[in-house]
Amino acid sequence: ECTAEGVTGSLFFYPRGSLITSYRTVRLQEITAEVPTGHVPRSMTVRLFGTLARSLHPGDTVTVSGVLLPVPAEGLRRLRMGLAQDTNFVAMSCSKRKEDYGSTCLTPEEQETLEQMMARDDFQDILTNSIAPEIFGHRDLKRALLLAMTGSVPRVL
Repeated sequence: ECTAEGVTGSLFFYPRGSLITSYRTVRLQEITAEVPTGHVPRSMTVRLFGTLARSLHPGDTVTVSGVLLPVPAEGLRRLRMGLAQDTNFVAMSCSKRKEDYGSTCLTPEEQETLEQMMARDDFQDILTNSIAPEIFGHRDLKRALLLAMTGSVPRVL
């Protein structure tokens, strides 16, 4: 109750008159391939609202457009930070840069090269030798590792 302004009523939650939207906070991290050697990838907090909240999944490479907003600190943290504030990025649009596994397509040249390699009799030996080439021998272990990595029941990702 607020008696200073002469108001003595209480606040009540009215679900029918309330607008409830989807909300998600994500941490975006710089792509590790673009980070200079010896540096830590930078990260940023991004807030997603509405349909954007379900558009991103962990591991997606995305381009995000939006507004950078300051977020005031609360409590004792405000006293320690002074005028400095954290920043949050409110996303207005998101677009995926990396396609899903199911939509990955090979170019005709890659398809032809793959078919030529698969037609060879020593294809499995080539793949076996490509696993840990600096370790000499242990062909049976390398072949077992190859089959463990590639041989499985087909599944849809």
